[in-house]
Amino acid sequence: MKKLREVLSEVYRKHRADLPEIYNWEDERDRLSELCYCILQKITSGDEVIIRNIVSCMAGLNLFDVQSLAEAQLIGGKGGKGDNLASLIRQLLVHNGFEEKVAKACILAICEMSKGIHISCQGKLQRFLRKHGVLMMEELDKIFSFSELSKQDERYILVHWLQNTLEMPVPLSNEFVSQFCEKKGISVEALVKAADEADINVAVVDDLLKIHMQKKDK
Repeated sequence: MKKLREVLSEVYRKHRADLPEIYNWEDERDRLSELCYCILQKITSGDEVIIRNIVSCMAGLNLFDVQSLAEAQLIGGKGGKGDNLASLIRQLLVHNGFEEKVAKACILAICEMSKGIHISCQGKLQRFLRKHGVLMMEELDKIFSFSELSKQDERYILVHWLQNTLEMPVPLSNEFVSQFCEKKGISVEALVKAADEADINVAVVDDLLKIHMQKKDK
């Protein structure tokens, strides 16, 4: 039997072209790459276009492996794959004209960032965002009071807004998500976990499963 992550990845590949073109962060790895860009741009003070191109290249080579970089020996970890990735990052930076000292500072910062994400967010940056998205929703719930709306409808509105404006990786759990979960015999929590494992933004999964379930009914 296929793992839920594999099923979700297949649905994503099948319907990716049908998704709205509004998403900037449908792939959660892009948020990680953006954080790496911010680190490199600040430390190197390099040209933004050049740094973005370097980061894009590194991401394309899958160099930003959080768990491996978190264990790189240069920050006291176990060594192994992380050290190889760190070495490749250093080589790319030096090859593009950055001093060895600067390249090493960048590697150290990226490894320390990875260690923080690995320890505090179980290796997934989106879990940090989701945690605070839930806190934001709870705070918004205190701000608004809709006399003609149920709490369920209010929650739907607030989560939908957080998704649309911030691409916040919090699940909306619309009727199509519920249908998918019921058919697969899974919980929404299991779906969110699978989305994290596949690095698909949970906000995108809501639209993705809507498209998937509607097309299956035709």
